[in-house]
Amino acid sequence: MESISISEFKTHIFNIFEDEFQDAGFSGGESISNEFDLINDGPLDSLDLVQMMAELKSKHQVVIDLSNSKTEIVTTIQFLFDNIRQKKIEP
Repeated sequence: MESISISEFKTHIFNIFEDEFQDAGFSGGESISNEFDLINDGPLDSLDLVQMMAELKSKHQVVIDLSNSKTEIVTTIQFLFDNIRQKKIEP
């Protein structure tokens, strides 16, 4: 599988939580800034973040690797996108 683009990443997040984003005034993934913080500025909480990561793994075979995070995890679109890595598909 080829890697996911940041545009696809934002659209995927928007689609998972469409109701929450629309309630917050967003009209689509493209309307979300790369620096938008999904938890601190947005409509999501930590359980939503876990759900989003599970869906990305399932649908796009990618994981967000936060193992190198030495401090509090930043939840901006750009930070999360920068920490995506391809998941090895096991036979």
